Amino acid sequence: GLAGGAGQMMQMALEEAESGISLSTFGVGNEFNEDLMASLSENGRGMYYFIDHPSQLPTILAKEFTLTEQVVATGMKIEVDLRADIALNKVYANKYDMEQSKLIIYGGALSAGERRRYQIKLQPPALGSGSYAVGGVQLAYTPAGTEQVVMAQQELNLVYQKNIKGIDTHTD
Repeated sequence: GLAGGAGQMMQMALEEAESGISLSTFGVGNEFNEDLMASLSENGRGMYYFIDHPSQLPTILAKEFTLTEQVVATGMKIEVDLRADIALNKVYANKYDMEQSKLIIYGGALSAGERRRYQIKLQPPALGSGSYAVGGVQLAYTPAGTEQVVMAQQELNLVYQKNIKGIDTHTD
């Protein structure tokens, strides 16, 4: 981890992100702490940019401001409820909590055209060939300019098979 003032900056970025303020960082040239810049933007749910030359700044800043003006959803939250015999090995997300067998991922605000990808690494039990229900995913968010929470749900299934070509058919 990062020590001292860097740790305080990380905490501040995380707290502000939870209240809807994102932090993007810019590394210009070669003389900056890349780990710090990347970590701050990750905790602040913003973007991290490496810039070869300061002349690139106006274009990148214009892009950032455009994204900020076009927030389409806030309070994004993803809940993954898993069967008890499914082990959760790793979560690839900025901010998340575990409550018993439920994983909760906090996504903050989403801008128009922005894509988010969250991954989890699971260890399922050894089962015979076939399809098994292993849990469900629920997405909740508030569309910009409203106070109404929108929800969508998806069941999670695990397919065991020996045919390697069939794996692509069941990838989701």
